[in-house]
Amino acid sequence: MNTADGQDTADRLSSIVANSLDAQAKTQDLAREAYQSRTQFHRLFLSVVEETPAAMRRRLLLERAAYQLGHNGMSVTGERGRKSNYVYGSSKAGLTAFVDGLRNRIDREGVRVMTIKPRPVKTAMTEGMKSSAKFADVEVVATSLVKAIDMGTDVVYVPGIWRVIMAVIRMIPERVFKKLNL
Repeated sequence: MNTADGQDTADRLSSIVANSLDAQAKTQDLAREAYQSRTQFHRLFLSVVEETPAAMRRRLLLERAAYQLGHNGMSVTGERGRKSNYVYGSSKAGLTAFVDGLRNRIDREGVRVMTIKPRPVKTAMTEGMKSSAKFADVEVVATSLVKAIDMGTDVVYVPGIWRVIMAVIRMIPERVFKKLNL
């Protein structure tokens, strides 16, 4: 098989797997769509795509989950439980822990997952909120994120000073933190 034919085959087989992500598909179902036996499909797929159909499907599902999680919004709020918003903060902390674990799980597969911890950002959603004048500008946040992506950063605080602020907040002893009005 020449290089062009091999690439066409790899693209065709990969698209069969990629198109199966929204349904419960077994290798037998994918093989049927490729007009091959399960064994033939598995061997050909492994030889031209260089991973098994199941491994590719799992990787694509993880990549999609990481993409969707990355767009669900993490924040510095999850760094420390505060009496004023501990339910909201716990959801952010859980999301951050999940994304951290996902990053560690799929890093060896070449998938990059970034944890983004912005301070509150001026958006249509935050317009009219108390103290919204102090919120970060969307353009500043976007520029910081592009720079962090280019640098391959795993965890980015936006703006960067929040890394220091949150480090200080995490160091406050619990007995003192309980008395603060944060």
